[in-house]
Amino acid sequence: MFGPNTVGNYSVYTNSSHRGDWFRRAFREVQERFQQVFDIEEYQIMFVPGTGTSGLEALIRSWPYKISVTGPWGRFTDRLQELVDLDEGTRSDEEAFELFCRFETSANAFHVTDLPCIIDAISSFPYKPLPKSCVAFVTCLNKQLGAMAGVSIVGVKLDYVPCLRQVGYSLDLKKYARAARQHAVPFTFPSHVFLPLIQRLQDPMLVLDLQDQIDAVSKKVVEAVGVKNIIGEHRSPAIAVKQEAISPQVAKQFELYKGAGCYHIFTYSHPFTDYLPFLEALHVRS
Repeated sequence: MFGPNTVGNYSVYTNSSHRGDWFRRAFREVQERFQQVFDIEEYQIMFVPGTGTSGLEALIRSWPYKISVTGPWGRFTDRLQELVDLDEGTRSDEEAFELFCRFETSANAFHVTDLPCIIDAISSFPYKPLPKSCVAFVTCLNKQLGAMAGVSIVGVKLDYVPCLRQVGYSLDLKKYARAARQHAVPFTFPSHVFLPLIQRLQDPMLVLDLQDQIDAVSKKVVEAVGVKNIIGEHRSPAIAVKQEAISPQVAKQFELYKGAGCYHIFTYSHPFTDYLPFLEALHVRS
């Protein structure tokens, strides 16, 4: 329980493919709502099939300028460096950008900069809004947005869209940008994922409710185990609790998500009431 993917009960029916009129209408609605809800209308929003990492690879490999990986080091920052290294030496020095995880889950640490940057926002968005220095970002549907897995969201500021370089084939973000302007995608797409996302984006309290829950669950977990047993941030989407602070019985009972020397409690992935038996068990065992 309390893993990175938001739990949900989805009932989906579609009678149209990603080439049909229904999909184009749904694409336009999701694209426009996404820009409006999160106040990011200066970005070209693209939907890339696959995991969040698929969107990251498409963005990083399509980016024409020099990239430097920064921020707290951890498992996912390592992954960013690996992706950058795939095209080392092929980018222009005309401009330079920092690339980092806005929230490095494995370290339970946030990072931000005022310098021009590209952000892995997969684990931070929309709990943490995009800074003005962000020129491109990636997030996904199945974490804090609470929709279905299978699609990443890539945003690139409109001024930089023409600069994207053509790479490979299915990872070529230029193709996605061109198709997105027509409310379409260049390749086969799991169109059914748009329905739960549209429902989520219709909730006017989406961001505030999410922020309130993450803060509230974080606070309760910290109170239950004690500040000394927290690694990193005390309020975050994935509180890191030292393994010795949680008994093996409780960890097994709730099938906790295990990290390096800690358990990660994702504070957004379940309804608040689902955390209450877990919190009670922590108090009983402490």
